Amino acid sequence: MMTLQTLVSILLLSAFALPLPAHAKGKAHAHGTVDVNLVTDAGSIKIQMTSPLDNLLGFERSPRTDAERQRVEAMATQLRAADKLFRLPPAAACQLNQVQLHAPVVGLKTPGAESEPSSTPQSGHSDLDALFEFTCAQAAQLSHLDIDLFKTFSGIQRINIQLVTPRGQTQQTLKRPAQRLKLE
Repeated sequence: MMTLQTLVSILLLSAFALPLPAHAKGKAHAHGTVDVNLVTDAGSIKIQMTSPLDNLLGFERSPRTDAERQRVEAMATQLRAADKLFRLPPAAACQLNQVQLHAPVVGLKTPGAESEPSSTPQSGHSDLDALFEFTCAQAAQLSHLDIDLFKTFSGIQRINIQLVTPRGQTQQTLKRPAQRLKLE
């Protein structure tokens, strides 16, 4: 029998495999706001994040200059080091397993995902969709998660979080400068 957490994990992974424009997801594209879905299940943590590129880069289009291309590369490097952005308690012995970044308008594409940019020509808005997966040897020690997105990306002001744990589902919001998300 499939648990609720396993089902949600599958749905999150399926949703990430086919990124859609923000308006098609039923979400408003709001500058300064990041949407996070976080699922903990059987020693794993999956974090799906959607953010307007403006929050991360200061623009939402293809890079036009070498400096903008360097900003895209720096952003991708920072996101790929997700264990620095999403810090779990050392006692939980967590390890980053996978990072997927999808923002075709700036050249980041997830293999097997649709080739359409996550933007709409009418709005000119583009998002980054990211998936971060961790495994934790001591999952019982997962009491919190420190999120360093505010420190790393000055354009982020608010993080809306949908959290699913074995204890249930909750919604939380972090506003700058808060960084700690309680997982209990």
